[in-house]
Amino acid sequence: MRCMNCGRELPEGSRFCQYCGGRLTEQAPPRPPEGAPRPGPIPTPPPGPGERAEGAPRPGPIPTPPPGPGERAGDAPKPGPVPPQGGAQPKDAPKPKPEPEPKPKKGGGGKLAFIIIAAVLIAALAGLNVYQYAAFGSTAQESADRIKQLEGEVSSKESEINSLHGQIDTLESEALGRENELSALRTRSGWLDEIAEFIDDYDAGYATDYFRASEALIVTTTADYLESFTLYTEYNLGMTVSYETEGSSATLEFAEDTWGSSVELYVYPQSPGITIFTLSNDLYYDSFRVMVVVTE
Repeated sequence: MRCMNCGRELPEGSRFCQYCGGRLTEQAPPRPPEGAPRPGPIPTPPPGPGERAEGAPRPGPIPTPPPGPGERAGDAPKPGPVPPQGGAQPKDAPKPKPEPEPKPKKGGGGKLAFIIIAAVLIAALAGLNVYQYAAFGSTAQESADRIKQLEGEVSSKESEINSLHGQIDTLESEALGRENELSALRTRSGWLDEIAEFIDDYDAGYATDYFRASEALIVTTTADYLESFTLYTEYNLGMTVSYETEGSSATLEFAEDTWGSSVELYVYPQSPGITIFTLSNDLYYDSFRVMVVVTE
C-alpha cells in the first residue's frame, strides 16, 4: 500500500505513514483492466444431511405403521415406566433418614489456653514491678530527699533575704536621718554667718545704759516651752516700749504691763529658725535688737 500524502510504499495494514506521519485511509481495491471478463455468481454448495436446499418442498408427516393382529388403529402402545438409572430409587420407595452429624465435644482447651495466657501476663507484670522498684526505687527516694533538702535551703535563703530587707530599711531610715541632720547643719551654717554678722553689729542688745537687754542672743529649741531675758529702762516711768518682729520662729511677750527700772520678757519658741526682735521707746527714740535662734 502507498501513502496518499507522500506516495511512499508502506507495509500492509499501516494506519499512519512512518515517513510523513499522515493518517492512512482504507484504499479501494484496484480496478480490473479493461476487456477482462466479469466474475459470475458464486455457486451455492449442496445441502448436507438433514438440510433442505433453498426452494425444495418441505417433507410431509411420517406415516403411521398399520396395526398388528388384535390391535385397533389409533391405539398406540403406552410406554412403560422407565427404570431408574444411576442407582436412583423409585418415587414411592422410602427415603433413608440422614444420620445426625456427631457434635464436637466441648473440651477445655480454649479455657486452659486463656488461663495460661493470663498467668503469663500476671507474672510479667509482677516481674516488671519488681524491676522498676529495684531500678528506680532508691533513685526516687534520693530525689525526694534532695527535694526536701533544697526546699529547706530555699526557706533559709528567703529568711536571709527578709533579714537583709529589714537591714536595708534601717539603713535607708538612718540615711534619711543623716540627710536631715546634714540639711539642718547646712541651715545652721547659714545661721552662723547671720549670727556672726548680728553680733558684730552695734545695736545687738544695747542702745544706751538706760535702754538695754540682759542678753542679745538667745538659743533655744522647739522642745523648750519658753526662754526669757530682762529689759532695763533705769526708772524712766514715762517711757513706752514697743517691738517689731523679723521672722516667725519665736514670739515675744512682756511679763508686766508697767514696771520700774526693769521688766521680764518671755520668748516662746515656735519652729526652727531665726527671729530678730527690735525694741524701741518713745522717749529717747533709741532702739536695739535681740536675736532668737530656735533649733530642733
